[in-house]
Amino acid sequence: MDIKDIEIKYDNSPIHIELCSVRHMNPHFHEKSLEFVYCLKGKVSLFTSFQKFTIEENQICSIDSRDIHCLHSDEDNLILFCHINLSNVSKPFDFLQYVFFACESFNSYPYQQSSLKWLERTLLSFVYVKYGDDVGFYPDYGKTADEIIAVMMRYFNYYTYLNSDGYFNDIMYERFQRMLAYCHKNFHKKINISQ
Repeated sequence: MDIKDIEIKYDNSPIHIELCSVRHMNPHFHEKSLEFVYCLKGKVSLFTSFQKFTIEENQICSIDSRDIHCLHSDEDNLILFCHINLSNVSKPFDFLQYVFFACESFNSYPYQQSSLKWLERTLLSFVYVKYGDDVGFYPDYGKTADEIIAVMMRYFNYYTYLNSDGYFNDIMYERFQRMLAYCHKNFHKKINISQ
């Protein structure tokens, strides 16, 4: 099977929004995009990495750049896809490409709930602007993309995924990110603990 990098057409914006019904999407990935799948109606199965999720109505799930995934559903649904161009936000891509995000409505901690609700409202406002009748205002997509990345970095990265109580240690977090980046850049070499 040919697994493709599906390039997103951003049209001079760091954010791309699309509403559609999903029956089956073949395995694919996005080289430089963080993807959100937001189920507005029905449900859809998401197969990503070694996991399978069922995303039900009013639930969101994030998919990391380069993460191979596919979707399938046997019922009527309406899915909002939001892609953020990680090479067009203020945080440098050479850092973001090594961050693992874990934003899942069905698997979140109490301290993440307000940020999850903010993300839901933000994604729905994009739909309103794109598909509504002459809404009269247009968000600053660059600023909003940066805000989404900031929320994801603080509340929905893998470091917080492992941390159920919400305590955030800046020094440990920075060390965690540096270790991940080092492992990604050097996994093909023989490295030891001291290195």
